[in-house]
Amino acid sequence: MQFSSDAYTVTSSSSQTASLPSSPIESILPTATHEGTGRKRGPVPKRRFQKGSFQVQNGKAYTLFYKDVENPDGTITTERARHLIGDLSVMSERAARREHDLFMAEINRRRGSVPVPIKGETF
Repeated sequence: MQFSSDAYTVTSSSSQTASLPSSPIESILPTATHEGTGRKRGPVPKRRFQKGSFQVQNGKAYTLFYKDVENPDGTITTERARHLIGDLSVMSERAARREHDLFMAEINRRRGSVPVPIKGETF
């Protein structure tokens, strides 16, 4: 029978050895953190769905978003991008926002993203 902990060690076989704590406080107080603290669990996947940002600058409507770019070595990196929706002297801001929503839906469809579910939604 073997039992080991941070505070003491007991080994049972043909001979018995006991290593007692070096101070009385160690025998009274358990360790503050368990052994699993600080372990890395591996890479966490990014949340891929994005809403983008609708901006108006100098009378023009833009969509700001992130796009995936494949590097020559085959890895994929994410970089910021800006897409011109149109001139607001020709179209209304409401129409430009609608175009922004349609554009972001296409970007998310290409990335394989789904929107974050609303809390409490069961269907």
